[in-house]
Amino acid sequence: MYLITVFIHLILISKYVTLNISTIKSTIGINTDKVFTKSRKGNDMDFENSIIKDYVEKALKKLYAQDSYLIVNHPSGNQQDCHVSERGIVFRFGIYFQELISTTPLNEFNLDVEYNRNMYEKKMLPSFSNGTFPDLILHKRGSNDHNILILEFKTWWNHDTTDDEKKISQFMDVNGKYRYKMGASIILGKNEYDIKWIN
Repeated sequence: MYLITVFIHLILISKYVTLNISTIKSTIGINTDKVFTKSRKGNDMDFENSIIKDYVEKALKKLYAQDSYLIVNHPSGNQQDCHVSERGIVFRFGIYFQELISTTPLNEFNLDVEYNRNMYEKKMLPSFSNGTFPDLILHKRGSNDHNILILEFKTWWNHDTTDDEKKISQFMDVNGKYRYKMGASIILGKNEYDIKWIN
């Protein structure tokens, strides 16, 4: 009788696990089995670039749908310093991006805004020797072995991305200390965004 009870419990548990995996897949609209693959060179995760790009796009669309006031609203006349701060807008984007990755393996990484540390030191680059802090990163704190994504944002009233693109390239340098896998410069226009992925 005991063995029969245990067998029934095992069947119920397996059905529950299968059901929940299916629910996750259908909820986020992707095959979670393809979110990442194990690297043959170690334990690092080689994430599918297209999936991360899709999450960035979806988070941006939700930002425009839910918080366009932060982007579009601007002072009348010649007042130049009365816009909503860029970091306030990036914070809202971060919330939507976190929601998207929360049910995927990406959730094991940390999503941070203006993270200015490299372990216990300043986060520095060859062209930014006094220190720099990217607008948004997906990484693991306390290590440079799992740097996944770096995003730099500019708004329509301040859209020069020259320094941002230089910063991203240096953060992604395979011979540098950070070696981010993906990076993009994003311009937040009044009605639509523009993404430039850096190779």
